[in-house]
Amino acid sequence: MHHTTITTRPRARGGRRGAMLVEMLVAGILLTTVVMLVGPLLLQSNHVRRSAAQRQLATQVAENCLERLVAGETPELARANVARGWDTQKWLPELTLDIAIRDDDARRQATVSVGWMGPPGQAARPVRLTGWIPAPLEDSR
Repeated sequence: MHHTTITTRPRARGGRRGAMLVEMLVAGILLTTVVMLVGPLLLQSNHVRRSAAQRQLATQVAENCLERLVAGETPELARANVARGWDTQKWLPELTLDIAIRDDDARRQATVSVGWMGPPGQAARPVRLTGWIPAPLEDSR
């Protein structure tokens, strides 16, 4: 019968326990690199999200104004009523609302343009909606 014996080497004094300083430095550098690469992406995604929300709100404002014009409100009254009830400076800073009406034969073409200042202080690309509104009724007295 053959017996096998397994011998283990005795540990050297001050054996390896825990992480070494070099490993900690490498881990720190890798973590810093990841944060530096991901950080700007998170900031950019926040900017894109806010810009999309502003564009959606501007489209709703333009649509609301166009609906008021179709319902028979004057451009001045539609402009005054469309932004009532919410803080325009918070959501659409320096809001501009332009209404252009072009007369045709039986109907009129109305174009509503909503502009605002974007986050970096530059004017955002305005939202424009165009629709047909009925001609004003003439008094036949």
